Amino acid sequence: MSCCCSSCGDLPLPLHWSQVLMTVLVDGPLPDLPSEGCGGCRNLENKTRGTRNLQNKTGGTRNLQNKTRGTRNLQNKTGGTRNLENKTRGTRNLQNKTGGTRNLENKTRGTRNLRNKTGGTRNLQNKTGGTRNLENKTRGTRNLRNKTGETRNLRNKTRGTRNLGNKTGGTRTLRNKTGGTRNLRNKTRGTRNLGNKTGGTRTLQNKTRGTRNLQNKTGGTRNLENKTRGTRNLENKTGGTRNLRNKTRGTRNLQNKTRGTRNLQNKT
Repeated sequence: MSCCCSSCGDLPLPLHWSQVLMTVLVDGPLPDLPSEGCGGCRNLENKTRGTRNLQNKTGGTRNLQNKTRGTRNLQNKTGGTRNLENKTRGTRNLQNKTGGTRNLENKTRGTRNLRNKTGGTRNLQNKTGGTRNLENKTRGTRNLRNKTGETRNLRNKTRGTRNLGNKTGGTRTLRNKTGGTRNLRNKTRGTRNLGNKTGGTRTLQNKTRGTRNLQNKTGGTRNLENKTRGTRNLENKTGGTRNLRNKTRGTRNLQNKTRGTRNLQNKT
């Protein structure tokens, strides 16, 4: 049966004529309807509806005094919160396919889902197109694991680094033979590979050349079992220690100007 109170105006469900007859014969006449409200009545004084469940699909709380609608469920597919006072719509679910947050005050659209295929920022693990920020006028970074194009920042005017795992254009991979990164803002060239034969790092800003590879054939340390030449100093200009097992040459001064590897911090 539905609500049985007079304040709601709802009437009980219709009974069969036999049920009415048996009720009158056994129990006497039907009692009057109660004057007070039951558990299912709306509260006409506070004019509130109550809050639905926020874990499942809900309609939200609607408060007629504050004129707000409440937040839908952010775990399942939802429509978001709409606040009529601040005029915002809220953020859709970032785990499933969403449309993003649209803030009418700041006039931004927000970022779509980064896990599934989305529109705003495409997935950085697979082939992506990048995020476009209408405020900073940037395009975002394509995928650094697979073949990528570039990050183009229209504000800083930089080109970014291509993929370090596969063959790329910007910074070639540091595992195989590389060419280096070219940064148009700092005007640097990047470091070649220190694992294989390399030429060293050349940065146009600090004007340094870098250290050759110390694992393969290098100019730095040469160790002939016991006969060693010593490691040249990579911090200051040094000549290095030459140790011929017992016969030694001595270490030149590491603080003053010496002959070894030129300093990577100062001009070398």
